[in-house]
Amino acid sequence: MQVNLPAVTQNWLSNSLHTRVNIRRIILF
Repeated sequence: MQVNLPAVTQNWLSNSLHTRVNIRRIILF
């Protein structure tokens, strides 16, 4: 399988942002 690096990096960045927001919500609530 070939992996598309640009797409993976974009997905990882978006996922990291969402996970940070979720972690903040979990910590706050």
